[in-house]
Amino acid sequence: MEALDIALEAAKAADRKKAYDIKILEVGKLSDSFDYFVIASVNNDRQADAVIDEVENKMRESYAVRPLAIEGRRVSQWKLIDFGSVMVHIFDEETRDFYRLEKLWGDAPQIAFEAELI
Repeated sequence: MEALDIALEAAKAADRKKAYDIKILEVGKLSDSFDYFVIASVNNDRQADAVIDEVENKMRESYAVRPLAIEGRRVSQWKLIDFGSVMVHIFDEETRDFYRLEKLWGDAPQIAFEAELI
């Protein structure tokens, strides 16, 4: 199991729950701690929880991997799923605009992924 496979599957799982503006950043050459960031936006907490559940379930089914931690699950505009080398960031739009992770990690290459057709 490769970190890239986890990142791609997490992005697809987020897309299945209608997250939008999904990006995968390859941060491994810029960070000693992570290989990939998956960044996605959602409209509300309920949708964020659905994305977390979908990502968690798909990782368990496909790769027998469980997250090391899930942060912000209770009430937060920024939720995080930690898979070790892959971090999945789930934002509401305002918080994502404020923190601008894509700009902060602007030197990181973006990885293309294809959303699944439902």
